[in-house]
Amino acid sequence: MWKNYLKIALRNLAKDKLFSAINLFGLSIGLAACLTIFVYVRQEANYDRFHSKSERIYRVSRSFIDPEGLSETVELGAVAPPFAPLLKAEISGIEQTIRFLEYDNVAMQREDLVFLENDLFFTEENVFDIFDIKVKEGNPKTALREPFSVMLSEEMAKKYFPQGNYQNQEILLFSNKIPFRVTGVYESLPANSHMHPRFLFSFSSLNDERMYGKERLQTNWFNNAFYTYLLLSPNVEPETISSCFDAFLDKHLAAFADSPKPKFKPHQETQLHLQALTDIHLDSHTASELEENGSRSRVWMFALIALFILGIAGANYMNLSTAKAATRAREIGVRKASGANRGLIIRQFLGESVFLAAIATFIGLVLTNLGGLKLLSLMSGKNYTLNGIWHWQDLLLLAGFPVLIGVLAGLYPAFFLSAFRPVEVLKGNRMAKLANTGGAKVANLLRKSLVVGQFAMSAGLIIATLVVFKQLRFIQNKELGYDRDYVVTLPMFTRLEEKFPAMREEFLRQPGVINAGRSSQIPTERLLNSYGQARVGSSKEPVGKGLQFVTVDFDFVSTLGIPLLAGRTFTREHPSDSTQAYLLNETAAINLGWKNPKEAVGQQITYNNRPGEVIGVMKDFHFESLHENILPLIFFPDFGGGYSSISVKLDGDNLPQSLAGLESAWKKVAPDLPFNYNFLDASYNRLYAAELSQGRLFTVFALLAILVACLGLFGLAAFTTQQRVKEIGIRKVLGASVSGITALLAKDFIKLVLIAIVVASPLAWYLMKQWLQDFAYRIEIQWWMFVLAGALAVGIAFLTISFQSIKAALANPVKSLRSE
Repeated sequence: MWKNYLKIALRNLAKDKLFSAINLFGLSIGLAACLTIFVYVRQEANYDRFHSKSERIYRVSRSFIDPEGLSETVELGAVAPPFAPLLKAEISGIEQTIRFLEYDNVAMQREDLVFLENDLFFTEENVFDIFDIKVKEGNPKTALREPFSVMLSEEMAKKYFPQGNYQNQEILLFSNKIPFRVTGVYESLPANSHMHPRFLFSFSSLNDERMYGKERLQTNWFNNAFYTYLLLSPNVEPETISSCFDAFLDKHLAAFADSPKPKFKPHQETQLHLQALTDIHLDSHTASELEENGSRSRVWMFALIALFILGIAGANYMNLSTAKAATRAREIGVRKASGANRGLIIRQFLGESVFLAAIATFIGLVLTNLGGLKLLSLMSGKNYTLNGIWHWQDLLLLAGFPVLIGVLAGLYPAFFLSAFRPVEVLKGNRMAKLANTGGAKVANLLRKSLVVGQFAMSAGLIIATLVVFKQLRFIQNKELGYDRDYVVTLPMFTRLEEKFPAMREEFLRQPGVINAGRSSQIPTERLLNSYGQARVGSSKEPVGKGLQFVTVDFDFVSTLGIPLLAGRTFTREHPSDSTQAYLLNETAAINLGWKNPKEAVGQQITYNNRPGEVIGVMKDFHFESLHENILPLIFFPDFGGGYSSISVKLDGDNLPQSLAGLESAWKKVAPDLPFNYNFLDASYNRLYAAELSQGRLFTVFALLAILVACLGLFGLAAFTTQQRVKEIGIRKVLGASVSGITALLAKDFIKLVLIAIVVASPLAWYLMKQWLQDFAYRIEIQWWMFVLAGALAVGIAFLTISFQSIKAALANPVKSLRSE
């Protein structure tokens, strides 16, 4: 029996190849897109869950509060070094604590090889007790116990010791020539980890004064650079630990109050928080994350898109299956007349539908593996595979999908058509009778509802794509207030301080080099740990809110082309500029109480106990990303080694030649230092890598959703045209034009698409309004976006329908009417 059902199913597939291809291909594409997004969502949602103790690990973050305004000014993902040991000693319920101190742009040396490295972590010896880091070589219990020991990731072990003989070898921290003994190798952490250390240095090394200093580790409460994690005891709730933080802060920070009777308690100006390890990637967006985190809202958005696409594909399949089933009424009559009972017919139709859905599911899996995941990996810069979804729950869902879709699509033919008596469906007017039944009317209403739902989702995705790309274009084209084009940034090593004047002269001799300057930070970096308050004139009280500072040399402002609103910039013609001069941005001038930039010039201020004169006011510019508001900013020179970056402005005429000249000049002055450069505009674009990737994925999935919806619409138009072929023939004989017949066939579908646009617009407006809230500087959602999205949806639908309509209108009416 089942063999016969299979033959009938395959025969029906072959009988109408176009209809069958549309049905299978649409469902396969939809399922492939859904599976691709599912892999992305699964990986994003499972960050750090590979650690066996992940449910008990929490990171301590620290926020600073303006108690006057009762608002949080900044939250940091790291805290000061004394916190960890004291929290462990004073709060019960904490089983272990661990600290990480990260360094980037560090020169590492082995013999004659010097490399500039990132992701160097100093950490404590119990790191392997808390985190599941697989040690390949060495003893995890003792590898980081001794000072000046280091463990390498597999990647770094191969890089520094290609022959494999790394045990007890030494590598040097180049800046101070301190040797570290290699004590082991560990397996690199998986992609779904919120940190990826390439080196693990022993934390006890920081006790050395050349590194950090034991006293500073115990007493420096304000260097918030130590990522601190707590392993809670079993069955201890994080709220129990958090409730002790206020008293802890008041106890240990009271000594730093401004007066014996401070206006605010310490916990009113700074607070500690616990972040679950498994929530860091999606929910933590502090100002000092170890890596770029994801976004829970972005995950939900893509999950919603996956449901949309799957809903469109499923609706298509159900629509086309129910439409096609009506043409099989005579088959049902013949089978019933031959002795088949209703139960057999129901099983046949449901079986066929599930069988076809299973074929589409298999094709969807193949498309996901061959194309979907490769495209996702290419656009996101991460590696995605199907390996992570073969859990029994996933397999159950995958197996249940064709059953669910197949049963829903097969319900109409299985239960409605199978109820007719053979005599009714075998008469010549059977289709007219079927069309006037209540069940047929319900099926017709369902088809229309599904079309509206499909195009509502498609129109919503078009609107979302327009908003995303408009915002991304706004980001890329917005005037930032400085010139980021053809600016090369280089690391400023401490050992280069005395040699820099000679290096700058060598730079300026190279073709295409316009200027070069130094700074403690460069635009695109976060302004953290550079906070201070200013006093104006003879006042002893700070004025306004705190200012963020950046130390710059005489040439930095002109190198980046930052315009001045009043006064002048630093110059060598005024020797006092190096010790007694300040530049403010416009926001800082207003913050300190001046009504306009000209009023600020010439005023005396004291910033962090350093007196000086305001010599100029810069136009506000975006030092940080457009996610952040422009902060009050103050510039001043620091010739005591406070610079970390060199910025070089090129003319852009011959970049390869200019870069080769820079490298030649670098090696001439500092041959023992690694030459490593970045372009400032590339650093700027990296700030929005997640948004750019999201925009590209939005476009791809929106196009897929529209494609699948159009396939369904094409199939329905073909079916409707086929059903009305004699009507079209009569109209042509009576003089109807091709355009009139096309409009007649298209108008019912276009009405449904217009309804879909009306339904989709409010929801799309709300969701994209929420997405834009992540940007401090953003576009406004405008009416024309909805009009354009609607026009695109209507235009695409009309083109889809017109193909079949025009084909039918051009057909010879003699052929369609000959049976009459």
